Amino acid sequence: MHWRCFVPFTVCLFQTVAAATQFPLVAHPGLPTNTNSGLTIYSDAHNVITNLTGANYIFNALASLLQQLPNSLHPSGHTMVPATIDAYTLLYHARPTKAQPPSPEWLAFDPEMSYSIMAGLPWGDGPHLSTYAATRDLKVLYFDGESAVLTGDGALDTQEVVIERKGQIPPPGWGWWDDYSRLDRLCKWANNSKLDVDGFIRMNTGFEVMWCDFSTGLELISHLNITPPETPPLQKFPFPFPPRRRPTGHLDDLNITEANPDLKELKYTSSGEPPSRPPRGPRWDRARSPYIISSGFEWLRIATHRYELPQPHVRLLTSGLLTLYDPQFTSLLPTREAQPMSRHRVWANISEEDAGRAVDTLEEILRRGSDLWDRRGIDWNSIARDVMEKWGDRIAQMHAAFDNEGPTGKNATAQMEEVRLLAYTLLNPYLDTRDLPPYFNQSDPEMWLPPTMFRCTTAPTATIPMSRLTQQEQLLKAAIETVLHNLCQMVGRILVSSIEAGSKEKNEELAESWRKEVKDMMEWLDWSMWVRCDEQCGWDEVCAVATWPVWGPRSGGPDRGYGPQCVNFEEWIHRGPRW
Repeated sequence: MHWRCFVPFTVCLFQTVAAATQFPLVAHPGLPTNTNSGLTIYSDAHNVITNLTGANYIFNALASLLQQLPNSLHPSGHTMVPATIDAYTLLYHARPTKAQPPSPEWLAFDPEMSYSIMAGLPWGDGPHLSTYAATRDLKVLYFDGESAVLTGDGALDTQEVVIERKGQIPPPGWGWWDDYSRLDRLCKWANNSKLDVDGFIRMNTGFEVMWCDFSTGLELISHLNITPPETPPLQKFPFPFPPRRRPTGHLDDLNITEANPDLKELKYTSSGEPPSRPPRGPRWDRARSPYIISSGFEWLRIATHRYELPQPHVRLLTSGLLTLYDPQFTSLLPTREAQPMSRHRVWANISEEDAGRAVDTLEEILRRGSDLWDRRGIDWNSIARDVMEKWGDRIAQMHAAFDNEGPTGKNATAQMEEVRLLAYTLLNPYLDTRDLPPYFNQSDPEMWLPPTMFRCTTAPTATIPMSRLTQQEQLLKAAIETVLHNLCQMVGRILVSSIEAGSKEKNEELAESWRKEVKDMMEWLDWSMWVRCDEQCGWDEVCAVATWPVWGPRSGGPDRGYGPQCVNFEEWIHRGPRW
């Protein structure tokens, strides 16, 4: 099985490629600009910002909220967004006991996630599934990235910084993988800070909810024993694991490690440092009921439904979006130079001053009351996704047009014709041709290009009054305009330079120039839509990237490999997931 990624910079091979994006974009070495083209014409009267440092990262995070694929490719989240889960949404909790869950605990949006986690446990009363319905809009805080992957490679960074108000503080208890301790600490932070938050949304293979108090906001709909047929007798080991209220306990106290030697690797090293990689769960499921061997595949299948469409039943309140890609957090800027987005870290690099300011801002946002939770404002996530949908596939087609390898390779003239048509299509809605001569090569670009560039850059934001925007929204507006500014300038230069086409030598020169410009732009944007399986998977397959804890290498870091490929149901149930 082959797989395709149009951008070598992305997570195709997780290679580090120089991308000095922490400088104003008009001086970005990877995005060459023509200072004589007259493209930069904006004045303060328009409140247009086109040189926001880190705009590509902010835009990427904004467009990727609550989507599985981009957050799997960029696991080290930097962004926190208040959100509400719609009233009457169904949520699920499975556990291998008859008892109802204590508070706090986890909920899943999909029963496949809850079932797969608990179905193969060899102890308890068998898996019991509780189904809840939200009795009102539930107020939550969403952490982006792979924020539920138990690793010290960056996925949990923002949560630890929020809790401790600083970085470089090793998590207590069993370290990075002690999620019960983290759940307790997050809920205590929200309660002690008097924040109007019921829980937290995170993602690993699918999205989950960390719920602080089961006595509020939820109605129990059903509580079923869903133990699979032909399940062998269960042992009476304690649950949860690790045991509740004992985050500093030891595995030896449970007498489990002798039966499951794989668990011993979860202990700290002699240095006392918490393990940085997530634990690999013991493969006890292969010895349990034959009816559970596909549960992991079905969990993965459901997660892939969220690859490009956001998790449903969740309303993002982007007026309160806080991102640590905001250039005001200056301690993080130099650490991103020459690093792809997949390698960015918060916990390891943020200064105490920046961390404190970020948490203060987050707490202020979460105390806005009805101005936050009841505000029906601008859907910035949809605006960013609209931009990505309009531009992404056409930019990818431009990139593919310059592929001279194989029997479908095009000569320079054919390449230029295809790319010129794509550039014109992208600019057509903003190009007023009333005063143009019949042919482009007879026109003066100085007359029609500057206003075209302005309309192209400001199309989704021109009517939005700055006076109505929060400080966080002003940052999002600037990020969108900066990204569009660079995109519009690129296709504008292509369209103008196409006037010079003619001789074979000139066409080859222009084609090479365009090829490099498109490649640089795609590397700078690093959009997940350019990462996909190169052929349509069958109905018994899902196109998936590595995603802990269901499928892929154990490491949660950027070098874990496993690009997108079709994962086969039959192979899964007979061989298990490929690690």
